[in-house]
Amino acid sequence: MAVMEKLKMFIVQEPIVAASCLIGGFGLFLPAFVRPMLDSFESSKQVPQPALSDWSVWVEVELRLLRPKPTI
Repeated sequence: MAVMEKLKMFIVQEPIVAASCLIGGFGLFLPAFVRPMLDSFESSKQVPQPALSDWSVWVEVELRLLRPKPTI
């Protein structure tokens, strides 16, 4: 039998397994194409960095570091 006939028979006999394989294939290969596109879009946007004289940012960071961590 040809490969396509075997594939058709497999899909008819095991539709859940065939659908799972299809979904898994998209899950594996789609990020390989989508992620680089998203990265290129994000890199085109330049985010302004906060000024070093903005003390509110530094104070907030220091307060986070000084807070005691909750214990369970």
